[in-house]
Amino acid sequence: MEYEYPTNFSNGTSVIDLGTLMEYVNYVSEGWFAYGFLLIIFVMSFATGMFMNGRKALMSSSFITFIFSVYFMRLDMIHPMVIFGLILLIIIGVLGSNGEGGNM
Repeated sequence: MEYEYPTNFSNGTSVIDLGTLMEYVNYVSEGWFAYGFLLIIFVMSFATGMFMNGRKALMSSSFITFIFSVYFMRLDMIHPMVIFGLILLIIIGVLGSNGEGGNM
């Protein structure tokens, strides 16, 4: 028996690739899937980076989350202000690093 992709979008379209699968999951979760996914990515990368330095953790977790948020914005799943907020966090992390370079 072959697997059938879900077809219960509001306009009747079906899931044919990864992008439409993400749109379907976001549709089912009433628009909260992308935000939750980005929050999980940010929290996990920030917690992992806290072992080195707080400022570096903020900058690296913001950058990693920024990359995923661009994908979700292209799918029209998040508001563009999320990306501007992440860019602001990256800039704050760069300016607040005080030239700490590779100190561990």
